Amino acid sequence: MVGTLYLEGLSQSEMKMKFVKLLGKLLQRREVILHGMILALLSSGPVVRAALRVTLAWDPSSDKNVVGYILHNGVVDTSYIDHTDVGNTTSATLTNVLEGVANFFFVTGYDSKSIESVPSNLIGTNCPGTYPLPTISAIPDYQIGENSSAGPIILTNGDDSFIPASLDDLYIFGTSSNPTLVPDGNILFGGSDSNRTMTVVPAINEVGSAIITYTASDGTTNASRSFLLTVTPTLPSRLVYLKVEAGSATLVPPMTAFPDASASGGQFIATSDAGSGTATFTVDIPVSGVYLILCRVRSPDKPEASFVVSADDAALDILDASQGTWTDDWRWTIVNWPGGFKVSDSNGSTNSQTVFPFTVGQHRITFWGLEPDIGLDEILITNDRNSIRIRPILSVPPDQSINELTTLVVTNTATDTNILANALRFSLVAAPTGVNLHPDTGVLTWTPTEAQGPSTNLITVRVTDDGSTPLSDTRSFTVVVNEVNSPPELMPVPDLTIRPGSRLIMTNRAYDPDIPPNILTFSLGIGAPVGAAIDASNGVFTWQPTAAQADSTNAVTVWVTDDGSPPLSHSTTFRVIVPRLSPITLASLSLTNRQFRLGVSADSGISYSLQASTNLESWVSLTTVSAADADFELVDTNAAAFPYRFYRVVVGP
Repeated sequence: MVGTLYLEGLSQSEMKMKFVKLLGKLLQRREVILHGMILALLSSGPVVRAALRVTLAWDPSSDKNVVGYILHNGVVDTSYIDHTDVGNTTSATLTNVLEGVANFFFVTGYDSKSIESVPSNLIGTNCPGTYPLPTISAIPDYQIGENSSAGPIILTNGDDSFIPASLDDLYIFGTSSNPTLVPDGNILFGGSDSNRTMTVVPAINEVGSAIITYTASDGTTNASRSFLLTVTPTLPSRLVYLKVEAGSATLVPPMTAFPDASASGGQFIATSDAGSGTATFTVDIPVSGVYLILCRVRSPDKPEASFVVSADDAALDILDASQGTWTDDWRWTIVNWPGGFKVSDSNGSTNSQTVFPFTVGQHRITFWGLEPDIGLDEILITNDRNSIRIRPILSVPPDQSINELTTLVVTNTATDTNILANALRFSLVAAPTGVNLHPDTGVLTWTPTEAQGPSTNLITVRVTDDGSTPLSDTRSFTVVVNEVNSPPELMPVPDLTIRPGSRLIMTNRAYDPDIPPNILTFSLGIGAPVGAAIDASNGVFTWQPTAAQADSTNAVTVWVTDDGSPPLSHSTTFRVIVPRLSPITLASLSLTNRQFRLGVSADSGISYSLQASTNLESWVSLTTVSAADADFELVDTNAAAFPYRFYRVVVGP
């Protein structure tokens, strides 16, 4: 039986997969079999900084052909594997085991012909590591003025461990204890290998102090250095605006200058071959700080990128001249690329813009031409991240006229003519109830209610930029709401039942949604039953079905019409069910004072006649009554004049 030991760090399925892959790298023969050999990890301990001493033991093989053993060890997920011939012993101590990684071990036996057996069980374990921390040179405290930057600060990094393979692989990041003063994203890094730089860019117009922490990580251990950054008010601030004509650059063909009367200097530069040609500007920076590079460009066609820009031959940034718009006109845009240094201000006035940390002195800015159709007129280098402040210009729709209960949708537009455009937000200054304005798109919607027509409404809109001192523009337009006649509404009526002879009285209810409401008139539609009527002013419906209308279902349509312009109507239809007449039942009869009296039960409200005959063939009507009740009496006042008479009761006169 072969035993297997798995230690924490590798699952059984993972280790088996690694083991199967490793077996393919070994010479395997099955002439020697290890019977019942079990490998066990006895102990481990540190030997040197990057290696461990590991002692293993195994059961001797019961195969008499085995004359010695080979102990194999390696690192999971790597091609590293080592083999140690330990002779005919059943334990060994290895001193070349790497720490801090997942190691595996197994044993094979061999015979006198050096033919190896299949492996024993596989042991896998994470050997603990002890690594020295990365090293970082000391950082002094800094005190700087408002709207300036600290750096580039020169830093030296080291790491004596075998991880990482190169100091370029160190992960560098920075944090700020005061994100209002210094957002973490405004801690910028440069350099490579052991020589790194850090530039700290406080937010615009912010003063105070923050602990800035620089951290280097090799993936296993971290080391940090912190320093105190103090930002003091600076009056007056020194803002720099350096405008340079593109034609003054040092050009390398095929980058060439072309005449153009609409360009600021009468000419512009462009490459005639995609991806070739450079223009290099040499500029003198009078104040250390963080700068933007803006360009006046023309981009008639959609480019993937316009120029590749480099400052002092450092990391490249991409100028996208179009930024979503392509035009034959010259306009300003900014060098902005996701891979460049990024800063954000605490008030959000400049969000994620590519910046260039410049020290006092001469600097080189190089443009590589990528698109032949893109022209460069001039560049502006400035440390004013708000750039040139000009209030936005708002354009509102012309005066509008709409009907009540319909939706108005119009768009307010605004432009920001700053070289570096600010974000714009729309808001309502004055508007009737129900008006909505999208703050980003300027789309205004309004559905006037019935109560808001007719009316004349002034809507005032404001657009505001997000500069450090916000600027705005306000304009108004008028919306006339027209009154529109709306049809009246007639409430539905459920089906009704009324017995013949009974009187039905029902009030129809209607309302007019107009404000003020119109006068309503009621009427019956075609097909109403005979005798039905409706009061035109109040909608009261009346009907007393006759005996002839018994056993019937009658559709009644009621209309209501307003006196608006034009008149509008609405109708509803309901059914009136008239059941059959009740049977006529003789309740009593008597002869008193020469008068014959019959008590009858039938339907109230119906006329009944008492008829008499002496031969059952000829009948004479004696009297007719309208039954006030279901029980009533019929009388023959001349009964004594006849020796005998036959009587019957019929419906009707």
